[in-house]
Amino acid sequence: MRISELHVYQKELPVIGGPYTMSRVTLNSVDTTIIKLVSDTGLVGWGETTPLGPVYQPQHALGARAAISELAPNLIGQSALTPLLLRRHMDGLLNGHNYAKSAIDVAIMDLLGKHYGRRVCDLLGGAECERLPAYYAIGIGSPDEVSRIAIDKVAEGYRRIQIKTGGRDVAIDIRGQESLGESRRQGADRRRCQPRHDHEPGEAPEPRLSRYSIRVRATLQYHGGNRLNPKPDRPSHRYRRKYRVSE
Repeated sequence: MRISELHVYQKELPVIGGPYTMSRVTLNSVDTTIIKLVSDTGLVGWGETTPLGPVYQPQHALGARAAISELAPNLIGQSALTPLLLRRHMDGLLNGHNYAKSAIDVAIMDLLGKHYGRRVCDLLGGAECERLPAYYAIGIGSPDEVSRIAIDKVAEGYRRIQIKTGGRDVAIDIRGQESLGESRRQGADRRRCQPRHDHEPGEAPEPRLSRYSIRVRATLQYHGGNRLNPKPDRPSHRYRRKYRVSE
């Protein structure tokens, strides 16, 4: 089974409940690149790559399509049954750009699953579990708004919440974590939700303290001080080592 056609599609995916605000950009939609691989047997495999805007990571949608366009002519006629060899072939054609190559990887695995009549997870060694927990990502917003959305999403059934921080006065982020902690104490069983923080790059008035202040104080809120147990006014050894915060 060999690759006979490669088609590239672009689509704007709207952000449900958006816009989604990060420190450097606000997204109302994300630009996704969809790959359709057609084999000489008529089977079709689909793949996709969707960078989260152009500044969140050093990847962007136009870069993905440019990389795929560079690769595509030399993929026609290649075997679709040997994904490792195909990946080495792509690396020989273009250095880096793994986020673009991943769309082709996914399409190839889709083809293999259809060819062998097996789930892709089984081809990769078997599924460790049949269900995966989803998380809901909340963009940067006012403390009260972030807290309200988080509590609403937990009520809808989400057990993991990602909260954006950074790119603004650190005091606002700290107040946001305190507001969320207070809402959780007044709400349902705290074990129902596992908040996680995604620190956005950006300037803060106190770069020495910003990440420590937000993350340690949030940890104290969510874990009751039992997990890491750092003193509020002094970073633990673990945090001094990880974030290079001086006393």
